[in-house]
Amino acid sequence: MARSFVFAAGVWLALVGGLVALPRVAAAAPLKIACLGTSAMAGYGSSAGHHITDWMGMDLGADFEVKNFAVVGATALKQTDVSYWNTPEMKAAEAYNPDIVIFWFGGNDTFVQYWNAHKGEFEGDYTDLVHTFQALPSHPKTFLVRMLVFGNGPVQKAVVESVIVPTTDKIGAATGSFMINYHDQFMNDSMWYPDGFHPNDTGTPIIGKYFADVIIADLKAAAMDGGADATTDAPADGGGMTTDVATVTDASGTGGAAPGSGTGGNAGTGGAAGATGGASGSGGATTSGGGTGGSAGPTGQSSSGCIVAGAAPFLGPAGLAVVALACLMLARRRRRR
Repeated sequence: MARSFVFAAGVWLALVGGLVALPRVAAAAPLKIACLGTSAMAGYGSSAGHHITDWMGMDLGADFEVKNFAVVGATALKQTDVSYWNTPEMKAAEAYNPDIVIFWFGGNDTFVQYWNAHKGEFEGDYTDLVHTFQALPSHPKTFLVRMLVFGNGPVQKAVVESVIVPTTDKIGAATGSFMINYHDQFMNDSMWYPDGFHPNDTGTPIIGKYFADVIIADLKAAAMDGGADATTDAPADGGGMTTDVATVTDASGTGGAAPGSGTGGNAGTGGAAGATGGASGSGGATTSGGGTGGSAGPTGQSSSGCIVAGAAPFLGPAGLAVVALACLMLARRRRRR
């Protein structure tokens, strides 16, 4: 009885001293997606409002902000008169400081006049482009689209198949980027490509949804791995997405994993509280480690089901001391049962 009284009193004092009004969880800012590429990404072949990026944004919903920085006719090659490196769109994309970047290059690079003169530079130039964005303050996740063309004109289909696609795979592995396998997914859907290169309004909704599904699947995989994903994860030095992905990949139930990828990821609205305790991602701070045995990342604290993780900013020293004492007594009480 005495222990129960002390515990109840401790919790009451903590609430009065530091949590009179529990802090409201602020809505996470949308994850920013920058779409880089050429005519297919820009929407050539489909009508306004029906481009791949439009449909992708609609499928992803309000938790994401999709912006298109593609340039018709651009190359990943640096030494051409249409190099993406020299466009205002690239500068704007960098200034956007995105959380996710999608790259879709390679077709225009095979134009005879560019390919014959600079084909030996394609892998290095494209790799540099990916690294340039990975080095932004946001340390974005990067996705590469595996090229697909049906026609053979200025874009050399044979070069796309024999060089561009495998080189893109190689760059993806070298940069830790996730591959969007557009090539294999739609290789049997030539009816959506009247000119052999650009999908029409019938194809773009399906392609946009596919892109959205790939992104969501990758974020969920990274969340379930505690912020670690073999193909897309941030480097060991803590780089990676710093934006909260909790609203995208809620995790609940027994031992649910709360996403908290990257440096100091914060699992807010999507924090897991399961029957046996939510587990936060690496560096994540849970706001509620409900249940027994809840565990938190390096920046959180939880023990014996006490709700203390993430409370430090809202409790004064006295309040924290009372809560810690109350939790300690509760833990001792449980051990003696």
